[in-house]
Amino acid sequence: MLAFYAITNLHLLNIVNVKKFYFPNEDADLYIAVSDRLSPTLINAIIDLKLFNRIEYLPASEKGKIKLFNQTHYLRLIIRFFEVIVSNYKSSENLKEKIGKIHYSHLFINDFGTSQIFMMNYLNKYYHSFRISIIEEGAGVLYSNKDKIFFLSIQDRIFFTLFQLLTLNLVKKDVYIRRTNAIYVYKPQLYCSDAHLAPEMIPEINHSNNLVKKLLENEVQSLDISAYLERRYYYFASSEVMRDSYTTTTLHINTLLSVIPENQLIIKDHPRFTNTDQASSAYDQYLPNTYVDQRNYLLESIFSQINLDNKVLITRNSACVLHPKYMFGKEPYVLFTYKLYSDNITNMDKFASDLKISYNNKEKILVPENIEEMKNMLQIIHQSIIKKAN
Repeated sequence: MLAFYAITNLHLLNIVNVKKFYFPNEDADLYIAVSDRLSPTLINAIIDLKLFNRIEYLPASEKGKIKLFNQTHYLRLIIRFFEVIVSNYKSSENLKEKIGKIHYSHLFINDFGTSQIFMMNYLNKYYHSFRISIIEEGAGVLYSNKDKIFFLSIQDRIFFTLFQLLTLNLVKKDVYIRRTNAIYVYKPQLYCSDAHLAPEMIPEINHSNNLVKKLLENEVQSLDISAYLERRYYYFASSEVMRDSYTTTTLHINTLLSVIPENQLIIKDHPRFTNTDQASSAYDQYLPNTYVDQRNYLLESIFSQINLDNKVLITRNSACVLHPKYMFGKEPYVLFTYKLYSDNITNMDKFASDLKISYNNKEKILVPENIEEMKNMLQIIHQSIIKKAN
C-alpha cells in the first residue's frame, strides 16, 4: 500500500504522473496538505480519475503565520519552534482519524519539512520499515543539496531533536534518511545533488501522456487565460523578492517597461504571497495597463495549452521558467536576472546553463550581466518578435 503526501498544485500533478506511470496497479492513498494555494478544480479532477483508493485532507504546518521580522535570531527560533509544535501536535488526532492503522510500505513526499516528518512519525508507529521517495515539487530540486532536501542545517537539527522529544518520538532523522532512496524528476540526467538519491524520470507531458494532459486541459477550462494569449512578456516574482523590498525588482520591471508596451506585460506574483496584504499592493504602480496575476491555480496548465515560441519569461530564480521545456518540450525565451542582484544564489549559473544546453535554439536563454545589457537584450528580443508577428 502506497501513501502520497501532496503540498501544492504542481506537486499534485507530478504525483499523478508518477502514480500512473510507475505504480498503475498498486493500491494507494493520497493525502493533501490543506492550503489556500491549492486549486479545487484540479483536486476534483484527480478525485474523478479514481486513481487513489482514498483522498484525504490533512492540516499543514502553520509555521508561517506568526510575523517574526522584528525578533532576535534566537527568539525567532523559539517562537517558530513552539508554534509548529502546537499546530502539529493538535493534528495528531486528525491523523488518527484519517489514517488509522494502515500499514504503508512506501511514502512519497517532496522534502523533509515539519508536516512530512510528523506524518513519518505517525506511520512509523505501525510499520517500521516503510520506504520513502521524493517527488519533484519544482525543477529547482535538481539543484538542492542534501541539507535543503533533508533539512540538515544546525538550526533544523536542533529543531528536529526538540520536536521529537516534545512529541514523545525518539526516532532519529537519519533513520528516515536511510529509508529514502529515490527521487522522481523530469530531467534525471541533470540531477546533481549530494543527497545520493537514485533519480527516476517523470514522463514528459505530451500526447502520449493523455491522462495527465487532460488534467491540465480541465484546469485551463476554469481559467481566463486571455492575458497569457494576448501578452508576450511574463515576469515571475521569486519568493525572495519580499526580502528585497522590491527595490531591485522594481528597477528591472521599469527597465522592461522602457522597452515594451505596458499592455504586453504580465506580472505573476509568487504563490507564497498571493492573498497577502503585502502582495496585493506591491505592484499597484503598474496598474491598470500591466496585468498583475495573483490567482491560485496550476500555472503549468497555461504553459501546456498555449504556444510559447514567441513568449518571454523573465525571473530572478523561479523554477517555473524551467517547466515549459522540461515538462512539455517547449522553448520560450527565458531571461534570468539573478546576476543583477547584490546577493548570490547558489547554483544559478548551472540552473541557467542546463536549460540552455537542453534548448535547440540556445540563443533564447539570456543572462545579462548588468541593467544596460538587460535592456539591449530585451530590445533585440522585442524587435525579433515583432518581425515574426508581421
